Amino acid sequence: MHIEIFPAVDSKLNKGFYWHFKNKGRITADAEAFPTRANAARAAQSVLKAVIKRTSGVKPNFTSVLLPNGTTKMTWL
Repeated sequence: MHIEIFPAVDSKLNKGFYWHFKNKGRITADAEAFPTRANAARAAQSVLKAVIKRTSGVKPNFTSVLLPNGTTKMTWL
């Protein structure tokens, strides 16, 4: 499972960045638009931290990679 943060497809109608969780190629959670990539990353990390806190209590360590198509892929340990 990983988080993908990507810019809006149609910049005229939708501005900003979106994020979603992906697991085995399928989108498992999605979110609304955020004004910057950093805001979208912060929101996605907060959602994941809240889920992990309720299940195991271990703090995740995030790593991110910027892909050539402008998408940021975030994974955690």
